[in-house]
Amino acid sequence: MEVLEREKEKVLDLSGLMCPLPIVITSENIKRLKDGEVITVISTDPGFERDIFNWCKQTGNQLLSLKKEGDRVIAQVKKVSTAIEPSLWYWIKFHSLGVKLHLRHILMMLNPFAEKPDHFITFSAISEGIRAEK
Repeated sequence: MEVLEREKEKVLDLSGLMCPLPIVITSENIKRLKDGEVITVISTDPGFERDIFNWCKQTGNQLLSLKKEGDRVIAQVKKVSTAIEPSLWYWIKFHSLGVKLHLRHILMMLNPFAEKPDHFITFSAISEGIRAEK
């Protein structure tokens, strides 16, 4: 993770980090911005594009641009004064769903006696999984 400041432009490079870290770190960094400031976030996590879109929708922060360049997703987010930070309960659900899915999959693979499911439902982003779970 690298935070750069280029002539008042803030760039958060989260390349190599996997879900849920990119959206959590982005949220923490945006908390520290002043109203109206913009941060550019770079992520290689395949779910980040959907996560940052949903996170901006939920919090009210403004997603100025969202583009893909190869395996990188580049988002520009503007902090809005009326934005609402996700609650602690939201973050607990966000993390627990990801942990629960990964742990269940690992335990099923390790247990030779467990009946394997016919299907697994996966989501491109944890935010999509939380929405589906509702």
